Amino acid sequence: MEFGEQFKSEYHLLRYLKQTGQIVMPSTFSVDAGKHTFQYVSLLKVLQKFLSLDVVYSHILGRQQPVVANDVLTDYCDGDAFHSDDFFTANPGALRIHMYADEFEPRNPIGSDRGKHKITAFYYTVGNLHPKYRSQLKFIFLAILVDYEIIRMKGNDYGVILEPLINDLRILQETGIIVNVGGVLQNVKGKLVTVSGDNLTAHDLAGFQRHFNSGRICRSCFVDHADIACKYVEDDVQMRTAEAHSYHLDGVAANPKNASVYGVVKQCAFAELQVDSNIFGLFPHDIMHDVLEGVIPVTVRLVLLRYLNGDPSQRQHVTLSDLNSAIDSCDLTCASNRPNHLTATAVNTHLSGSASHKLELFLMLPRILAPFVDVSVIDDVWSVYLLLREICDILFAPAVERDQLGHLQHLIATFLGTFVQVFGVDKFLPKFHYMMHYPRQIALFGPLKNLWCMRFEGKHQYFKKVAVVANNSKNFCYTLAKRHQLRMCWEMSADDIFECKENGCRSRTYAFDVLGCDIRDIVTDILNVPVTGSEQIASVNFMFYDGMKIALNKVYVVDVAEEEQVPVFCVVKFIICVRESWLLCIRLLIPNFFEQKYHAFCVQMCDGWHVIRPNQLLDSNPVDFFDIDGQSYANMRYAILKH
Repeated sequence: MEFGEQFKSEYHLLRYLKQTGQIVMPSTFSVDAGKHTFQYVSLLKVLQKFLSLDVVYSHILGRQQPVVANDVLTDYCDGDAFHSDDFFTANPGALRIHMYADEFEPRNPIGSDRGKHKITAFYYTVGNLHPKYRSQLKFIFLAILVDYEIIRMKGNDYGVILEPLINDLRILQETGIIVNVGGVLQNVKGKLVTVSGDNLTAHDLAGFQRHFNSGRICRSCFVDHADIACKYVEDDVQMRTAEAHSYHLDGVAANPKNASVYGVVKQCAFAELQVDSNIFGLFPHDIMHDVLEGVIPVTVRLVLLRYLNGDPSQRQHVTLSDLNSAIDSCDLTCASNRPNHLTATAVNTHLSGSASHKLELFLMLPRILAPFVDVSVIDDVWSVYLLLREICDILFAPAVERDQLGHLQHLIATFLGTFVQVFGVDKFLPKFHYMMHYPRQIALFGPLKNLWCMRFEGKHQYFKKVAVVANNSKNFCYTLAKRHQLRMCWEMSADDIFECKENGCRSRTYAFDVLGCDIRDIVTDILNVPVTGSEQIASVNFMFYDGMKIALNKVYVVDVAEEEQVPVFCVVKFIICVRESWLLCIRLLIPNFFEQKYHAFCVQMCDGWHVIRPNQLLDSNPVDFFDIDGQSYANMRYAILKH
């Protein structure tokens, strides 16, 4: 067969990829004697294929760390759960599998087909990869696609659906897999360490009650729904333990009515993988669903209501028209996250938009209120917002000091108590209660941002796009799984799977002496080579470094005073390439003071130029930069440590 003949149709392409071992195809499993089916992509085969890439195995090997405690938590391997696990003590380089489960609607969720093709998906990622790679969709792998109707008919029993996955996970943990790396066979073990999901899915898989308006609504403690508004720290509640959970399972087996007493309905779907039978370290609370889609929109909505109904004579009043005009006029670091316009219905009931839209509205609240309202730190309503900002600075940070966790616990307790005093008990939702468990869970798992559902849910968008293009509902899960594995086959065929494939912008070239003499002198010192004035250099409006976009006129954190943890900002004025070296020409922005009522640093631009390499930025995500009453402010989106 001629070379081109191998790829003349999808059938021939798939046959070629299977014969050459380049693709891991989904397997069809039957349920109820073949009446229904679901798709499973072998976890072991995917990991073998993935780890056989030299760059991947070298990257994971290079990130292997001794099992010792760290003062700064940056990842799961820094947390107590990793340190106390005998499996990782014996196998410190073993793979850490982070699973995710959720339902999604591949078709129009408000159309006539709503719910008809609802799918439950299980994805996973390898925790040994650096977090900057785990956030990329190509490093989030597919395990299971199943019609949600099948799970519903099985009474939300995941046992049959998860059986092939659990079998693979057991093999990975007990015997490991053989990986061919550059002709050398390596035995690699691994373990499932977390399962992320929204509260409903997490409770369903863990075996807890599936309603949150009464009874034992928490998978971490025994608090009753009636008491959540008066319990603000873990010392005030009785925590769930493995021993108590075993007793509750026996009680429910003896009398199903005990389920409403304990909040326990059934055994965890993954229980047999947990040697110590402790499932409470398997299902971390998700800050995306709890905070971004719960605590933040409720708090923002209630704060806005107070000012919408405030006294105009005391500059405590704003209109919806004013707010929407301010939202439109704000310069955002990511324009696609601009919040939706506010309506009377939204403010009184439920803010619309994605989790990213709600976060953006939360962060920009001082900017849109300041022109119309005199916000003050002594205002009870505004103090609730400021407390939540302090909490989110730590929750969304990529690195957290252990010493901060006590302060975080105090902030959360203060916020919860103040919220109840200002807005009342009836506004206090279970998602507010879950916040009290965050400090302990950060100590266990590292920063919770690494385990949130945000990027996992981004994977849904891929399948939704495929569903539209395929326009075929027959054997829907197989079609989606097959297309996904073809995509992953293409991704893994790259020379370097870690290489950023983002398109840059068109560069401009001009002579080196076009730059000012002070910039030229600094560039020459950095490169440590003489550069003639006529030598051509390149300039761009933005560039991608380490997978992140660095753009002109954006403000970044370039340094942090180690003792005071005060950030030093810079604004990027030029991005140039000299002698194949990329450099950023910046102006420093030095904080004069921290304006608490805006939760932002008042900054002043320094005279003189500085030139740095892209890797000298402490964080490649830009911060918000804005003016209020003639003063310039830099607003941190989360805390940044220099470590």
